[in-house]
Amino acid sequence: MLHNPDRHETLLDIPWSVSGVRSTIDRIVENGVTTLDNEVRYHKHPRDEELEDRAGMSHYIGTGGVLWALDYLSKERDAAVDESWLIANLTAVAEYMEAVFNKTPLAADVTMICRLPCNCLS
Repeated sequence: MLHNPDRHETLLDIPWSVSGVRSTIDRIVENGVTTLDNEVRYHKHPRDEELEDRAGMSHYIGTGGVLWALDYLSKERDAAVDESWLIANLTAVAEYMEAVFNKTPLAADVTMICRLPCNCLS
């Protein structure tokens, strides 16, 4: 089954509100930025357990995924995320991912080529 009602909130009978949606997005972004500012790092989602052998090598999982989402919301939904803050945090995640990757057998055959800052975010 694609939809499991136990894993979702029940829909509320309230009118659609663009300002309400924007306000919610702003709160989500603010929470993500504040949490990362307090040096808390996000772990992978429990459903990503099958990716355990690739831990630290995906920018969509954990802190990297949260940063990707914040960047997306900043660009596509006009949420306020400071680009220099985002680049500094992405750089830290990229350096961590590179260090983890370099400890794997795959590292012998691959060279990491993207170094921030670059035009990856534009």
